[in-house]
Amino acid sequence: MTIKDVSTNTIKWLIAIFYVSALLVQVLVIMKVIPYDWVNGGMSKSYEVQAVQSCISLVALAGLFVFVLKMLTRGASSRKLRILYVITLLLLIGLTMQLLGTTFERYYLSLLLLLGVVSHGLLIRHIRSAQNNR
Repeated sequence: MTIKDVSTNTIKWLIAIFYVSALLVQVLVIMKVIPYDWVNGGMSKSYEVQAVQSCISLVALAGLFVFVLKMLTRGASSRKLRILYVITLLLLIGLTMQLLGTTFERYYLSLLLLLGVVSHGLLIRHIRSAQNNR
């Protein structure tokens, strides 16, 4: 099996798992299940500061999830594909930052972001392949 053999349905599942897991982490931080100093490199001064940041992250992640799923179902223009490249690059930068963060970020969130980089990379490959077959 090669990268070319990955189906659209598999890519949808990988992306869904990534975004649902990322959203869940933020919800768990807001609910105080995950301590606020385990995320954000442990740099948040208080729970209240981290709760605001987690709420903003929830909105941003939900918006990105909708954007990416629409690309999967409707296809993508070259502009949207460039945006997807930027999202993937930001996930890769985030992965690097997680590897330098707290123990929780290194051992859990870095794996989560690796899933994000891989799934978005597969989506880029899928979209480019579909555009080339036209």
